[in-house]
Amino acid sequence: MSRPLRSFRLAGPAASQALGERLLLDQGFRFAPLPFLESARLLLDGPLPLGSSLAARFGCIYIQDASSMLPALVLDRLLRERKAPGRPPRILDMCASPGGKSSLAASLSGEKAFVLCNEPGQKRLATLRRNLETLNHLNCSTSAHAGEALPLPPAGNGFAGWDCILLDPPCSAWGTAAKNPEVLELWQGEKLKPLIALQRLLLAEAARLLKPGGCLVYSTCTVNTQENEEQIAWALSGLRRHPDPAGAAPLRLIPLEPFPGFSFSTPELAGTLRVSLDSELGQGFYLAALQKSPEAGPPEAEGGRGAGRSLERAAREAVQLAPADLDAPLVDSALLPPGSLLLQGENLYFYPALGLELLPDSFNWRGFPLGKSAGAGSRPRLNPRLRALMPGCREAALRGADLLNVEEPETVRGLLSGQSLKFASSAPEVGLYYKDMPLCRLKARGGRVFI
Repeated sequence: MSRPLRSFRLAGPAASQALGERLLLDQGFRFAPLPFLESARLLLDGPLPLGSSLAARFGCIYIQDASSMLPALVLDRLLRERKAPGRPPRILDMCASPGGKSSLAASLSGEKAFVLCNEPGQKRLATLRRNLETLNHLNCSTSAHAGEALPLPPAGNGFAGWDCILLDPPCSAWGTAAKNPEVLELWQGEKLKPLIALQRLLLAEAARLLKPGGCLVYSTCTVNTQENEEQIAWALSGLRRHPDPAGAAPLRLIPLEPFPGFSFSTPELAGTLRVSLDSELGQGFYLAALQKSPEAGPPEAEGGRGAGRSLERAAREAVQLAPADLDAPLVDSALLPPGSLLLQGENLYFYPALGLELLPDSFNWRGFPLGKSAGAGSRPRLNPRLRALMPGCREAALRGADLLNVEEPETVRGLLSGQSLKFASSAPEVGLYYKDMPLCRLKARGGRVFI
């Protein structure tokens, strides 16, 4: 059993990926492309831990096991084959922390898609939110409900349902034995029963919430057949032991083709994928794709019964802002995806339009945090790391912004370590750009700039 090679991916839209690659190269990292995903890379060498690189600290890369990238790739394949004309997809990740699969799905689906990242554990939820914020995924929102009992009506019954659901449930993690050998002894016998029961509850909930014709991507980082092939066979049999069999819609298996670069072993259920424990690229992993029958029930009209009501409910407890309220030389509101801005207490959040259309007013969820209030009549103070709303270097200059366009990574490292730089500016903020690409906004005071 060999230890998998270190992999990562360039994160976000094309501009962010280009920035990440440039920063890594300039800091002396060496890496090679991987064949299964255009943005995936294999780390060859580097002068410091990859997680300490400038690219990682600014959210331009995401360190992720290669196998763990596959569920989002399967989801992307399914959505491309079944794309509804004129509307981006609505995606649910039922067990989302730490956010690798959610964030890759968000990147592949485009900024107009909506990805709800659900995680019930408070510590794991905090990690998830921190990662999504670092990655600048404005189209990702979060919720903290038990995945097996999400407070949503069944799809087709006053609720439009999800186009695609990612389900990577808690599992025995036998596939990680190369780096965590203790899991093989820890998860055995009776200890597996609660995991298997929870996985079935989550599968049943996913079937309930999928729209007719919608797709489910099931994955685990274990090689245990009970948690893999047997669970999918159970789902295909009509969820026969689910406590609410009337709510169990028919599911069919969508056969999956292997991805290049991995070593696969033969699964016990044809049409599913099993990354071998001996694969040099990626840990042991299991993947299956299911589709809910299009005849499972009448599809709800676009938007569902809750269309707009989430915003109306939140607006009673918040202040709604116009995108133009954010505009400044270093902030371009035109870069926001479709959605709404709500100032809830001191915090400003962005709520994607597809989420507001889909989710009923009783559902508790949180949009993407943009920043904080600066007081009545003042422009909100946005997170200085919010690169997603920074214009390009040339456009920022045309908008009258003061810019610091640096060429050496050591300058950026110094600023991150607490150093300041001499820079005369009458503005409160100065844009930090790296070789014409936006990094963050710096504070300007007393003829100096700092993070």
